[in-house]
Amino acid sequence: MTLTVVFGDIHGCYNQLLELMDVVNTWNDDPKKFIFLGDYVDRGPDSAQVIQYMIDHPEFICLKGNHEDMMVSGHRAWLSNGGVETLESYKGVSKEKVQEHIDWMRALPLYYEDEHRIYVHAGLSPGVPLEEQSETAMLWIREEFLLCGNDFGKLVIHGHTPRRQVDIQPNRINLDTAGVFGNKFTAAFFKDDARDLYQYVQVGGYVKPEGVQ
Repeated sequence: MTLTVVFGDIHGCYNQLLELMDVVNTWNDDPKKFIFLGDYVDRGPDSAQVIQYMIDHPEFICLKGNHEDMMVSGHRAWLSNGGVETLESYKGVSKEKVQEHIDWMRALPLYYEDEHRIYVHAGLSPGVPLEEQSETAMLWIREEFLLCGNDFGKLVIHGHTPRRQVDIQPNRINLDTAGVFGNKFTAAFFKDDARDLYQYVQVGGYVKPEGVQ
């Protein structure tokens, strides 16, 4: 049996990512497919290392998050939403390596789909076919998606909106458990022959050192 393992928002927390990967890889011996829901950068201290880790594992399925979009597009809100920490993480990194990271982020897909589930960073617009969903919705949507009870044809697995607990609803599951804000980082397991959540594991969140703004 192959397990699909889906990771919530990482936000530059490299040490916690490695810790979570270690927990996932030792959880059992079943073959695993890894899916990351985006937001690899910003707020945490090690965004450059997180991006390089993803690039070094081309077998991972990595989706784009709104923070990658803000970074590569030069969005005016980027610096005030964790971009300063990301810039700090790139100090000493060569221009060629920075460009490699930017190109990688620009090329990230917006969603992934398998037999039972749709994986996307933020969510989907209710009533809109998957192939007609806007990039803005898939990267940024919140209440319109979170509060709807629509059946999207498959279970939607997403992140983007931080919650204290894994948010399990009939039509969606939110795996952003606010790790970068000191709560938990989450990875969820799904069986290939079943729709619903099988199990999830967590590690402790990032705690800023004293004196760090």
